[in-house]
Amino acid sequence: MVIWDKVWADLWGNRVRTILAVLSIAAGVFAIGAIFGMVDQSMSSMDEAHQAVFPSHIDMSLAGEIDRHVADSLAKIDGVEGVEVLNSVTVRYKLNPEDEWERGRIVMRDDYEDQKYDVAQLKEGKWPAKNRIAIERQASQYYGIDIGDEVIFELEKTERPFRVTGKIRHPFVGPPEFGAPAFFFASAEGMERFGVEEGKFSQLLARVKPYSPEFAKDVASEIKNRLAKEDVSVAATFYQDPDEHWGRPFVEGTTLVMQVLAVVSLLTSVILILNTLMALITQQTHQIGIIKAIGGSTTTILKTYLAEVLFYGLLALLISLP
Repeated sequence: MVIWDKVWADLWGNRVRTILAVLSIAAGVFAIGAIFGMVDQSMSSMDEAHQAVFPSHIDMSLAGEIDRHVADSLAKIDGVEGVEVLNSVTVRYKLNPEDEWERGRIVMRDDYEDQKYDVAQLKEGKWPAKNRIAIERQASQYYGIDIGDEVIFELEKTERPFRVTGKIRHPFVGPPEFGAPAFFFASAEGMERFGVEEGKFSQLLARVKPYSPEFAKDVASEIKNRLAKEDVSVAATFYQDPDEHWGRPFVEGTTLVMQVLAVVSLLTSVILILNTLMALITQQTHQIGIIKAIGGSTTTILKTYLAEVLFYGLLALLISLP
């Protein structure tokens, strides 16, 4: 009973020290729980969103153009589950006639109502049509381009305004905050104004069955060989894991730094508590001597000070856990 009175006296008699120690531990515990929990949730959410759009295994940008007949022949290659064609070209745009031209990207899906892979989702408004376009929702928010606004595009010999009538979520775009260009969407008729003939495509998406990274590369090589026979070369090939989000490598680097900082925060709290305990023991050398003089064992002394540390930890947990 006397020992517990001493523990209470140490804790309550030095309230400022106790509060600082508890808050320090709570900050470290909160950092560990919040950061590691956030990383787990964000990664799983990214993967779920990725799987929901039925991602392609192979994404090829072509140096030339193919038609539907060639695409149908590629779909008959052994191991190919399906092929979808689309167009994606670089454009220049501005919001007002006096503005400087900005770099952007305009995408055309063959059939917005019947997409197979890397499905673009209409979030607001209407799908693009002949004289109207849609904008990627992140670009809409970042650049302040809303439904009803007009965007001026540079065409081959002139410039022409297009009205924005929809917002679309594209599953394969980087955030504009990090320098990614604005993405717009057009129909096949609208794409003709940008020099792309209807029925011609410069990009293809494909899935293989059964999936494995090695088999996807083998099939991609066969697709390249078939395209070479049509005098069409491949400018770039991107491979996707159907289960893991393509942006994982970029996010994991940032989250790793955050996790390291969280661990450092907790270690700093541990060092602070250790210093606090050592200073307390040094300050109470005479009390330890009296305890031993009246028959107290080393174990009793250890229990006394470890009880104080346990109180710090439990109180910090109660603060940080919610």
